[in-house]
Amino acid sequence: MNLLTKEFFRLIQLPLLVYINVLTIAQPSVEIKCTYEYQMWGMQSIGTIYECECKESIKAPERNTVVSNVTGMHVPSANNSNVQGIHIFGASYLPTGIEKFFPNLIGLSVEQHLKEITKNDLEPFPNLKHVWLARNQLEVIEEDLFVYNPDLVYISLRQNFIKEIDSNVFDHLDRLSILELDRNECLNDNAIGRYAVVQLIKQVKEKCTVEQTTETTGPVTAPAKMKITQQELLNEKEILTEKVHFWKSFSIILLLVAVFVTIVVMGVLIQRHGGHNVVKFVLFRNS
Repeated sequence: MNLLTKEFFRLIQLPLLVYINVLTIAQPSVEIKCTYEYQMWGMQSIGTIYECECKESIKAPERNTVVSNVTGMHVPSANNSNVQGIHIFGASYLPTGIEKFFPNLIGLSVEQHLKEITKNDLEPFPNLKHVWLARNQLEVIEEDLFVYNPDLVYISLRQNFIKEIDSNVFDHLDRLSILELDRNECLNDNAIGRYAVVQLIKQVKEKCTVEQTTETTGPVTAPAKMKITQQELLNEKEILTEKVHFWKSFSIILLLVAVFVTIVVMGVLIQRHGGHNVVKFVLFRNS
């Protein structure tokens, strides 16, 4: 019976190893090392909150990098549920799974290397009031970016390379009272106060919006073509990423099914023919 057990594990070890490797490839992960402290996040937005500041740069070079763990020493009587703000430095994409460790975030800051941000990235944080995305590499602000964050009071997109902002991205944010868009390619201005924000949003629609209609009175200029292409590429990239992860998940399911079928078949053979005969069958098959 020991020989049968060894042969059984030999049969399933290859699919198991492949399964583990697929999991590793499909789920790039990162650990966040926090310095916990109380910090002011703006008198006119959310005031002083308990935050996690990542002193070390976060390596998230590809989309869907998962936060595997969060470390750091809390101040006395505080825990993860008390954390309301997080500062992330150096990530090319916002890691997923942050909300599992910090479910009560109202402040999000991502700085230095962020290449793109989508509404799906912000969906896990419905209570956000303060978003700092300054000093990054953003070029396009997509449609409905803040659709899941209706309570936003403060948004900073300053010092990026923004060429295009969807015309309706800020329209539903009735509480937005600070909007920073200076030092971008299509606009260089900020607004403090609700009236000033409304006026700045009008400038966004005039200077940063590319008309997507095919009915034009004249030829499309080269800059407009470039902006449309960037938006299309952003959409295509998101679709491609979803397809890749679908097929990775599908492959994992197939591997699990194969392992399950192997176990069932071995169990049936043992039940019908006895352990000794199954060993003979396996050895004969491999000889």
